Amino acid sequence: MDARTDVYLLGATLHNVLTGVTRHEGDTFMMLLGLAAASDAAAYAPEVLEELGRIANRACARDPAERFQTAIELSVAIAEFLRHRASITLSDKAQEQLTHARALRAQDERDGNKFDPRKLRQLEVESRYGFVHALQAWPGNVKAREGLRESLLLALRDELAQGNLGAAESLLLEVDPIPDDLALSLQTLRDDAKARLSRDLHFRELERQGDWRRGAGQRFVFFVAITVASVALRLWADGGHVRHDVTLTPIQLATNMCLAVAATSVSAFVGRRWLMTSRVNTQFVQSILVSGMALSLHRLANCIPAPPTASLVNSEILFCAYGSALGAIILAPWLGPQVPIWIAGALAARIFAPYAGLCFVVSAILAFAVGGWRLTASGKSADEPKP
Repeated sequence: MDARTDVYLLGATLHNVLTGVTRHEGDTFMMLLGLAAASDAAAYAPEVLEELGRIANRACARDPAERFQTAIELSVAIAEFLRHRASITLSDKAQEQLTHARALRAQDERDGNKFDPRKLRQLEVESRYGFVHALQAWPGNVKAREGLRESLLLALRDELAQGNLGAAESLLLEVDPIPDDLALSLQTLRDDAKARLSRDLHFRELERQGDWRRGAGQRFVFFVAITVASVALRLWADGGHVRHDVTLTPIQLATNMCLAVAATSVSAFVGRRWLMTSRVNTQFVQSILVSGMALSLHRLANCIPAPPTASLVNSEILFCAYGSALGAIILAPWLGPQVPIWIAGALAARIFAPYAGLCFVVSAILAFAVGGWRLTASGKSADEPKP
């Protein structure tokens, strides 16, 4: 017998205080001795605080080495419990709220959303703050730390389910590491947010590029410049004469237009950094150049003699080429491959004048076939998932 025997007796006294009954109860003295020799840990009722019950069981441990070694050590443990009692009470209350919230959530999922989600969230938030305050009162409260992690994981799961990446990222700072399933959900949510941001930036850029107000000054200056330059070039080519007493030949007209297109192209290339600051400006310049090229081709085609019917068909085919070129610039790039088909048809209608109508039909069939193929290919590529 030593000081640890006194500790055992004090533990039995504490048990009696907690339960109102003796530590060992039996009908005979020998039965009581047997129970004392076994000294099994007591199972306390829920109203007995777990930490206090653990102190009593340790004081009455069968192995003296496992007991408090002195009565002073036991008194210190009880004093620590009294200091930590507020923290333990807070953590126990928070655990009850968390358990209740989990039970309601499970029933809610099973019965089909009968409970108000705000009440469930309120229970979960209150339990989380209860654990936080318990840890502030006693940083060594293991149950509060475990409960806080559990409540944080539950909140993180809710935020991920609702797609709230910002809130989920904030919770992630408080709980780490997280289970694999939550990590996968978080990464998926991050990828979705990144994809949405990329799409938003893309649409904003398209909107910015399509704003007619951007680059309006550059367009005006360019238009005035090419108009003045075209008039000056025409006057220079005609020797400064405004009135023509002699009709210009088709080759002269074609030469003048080709020079104007060449001058416009060079000007646009030289000033491209200043001029082509938006999609609208780029399409504007391209449309002007295409219009000039269409007029040049029309005038060059008139250099080849042809009957009136063939000349008319030639003009119509060139008009189709012009329309396809403008459509490729403004509407859909897949119209672009039709342009050389129309131009080839116009040239054939001039050279083979008796078959001008047939040239128009063949050009139309080929152009529509190529356009349909390109349209189908564009649709398939748009439907394919992007990596």
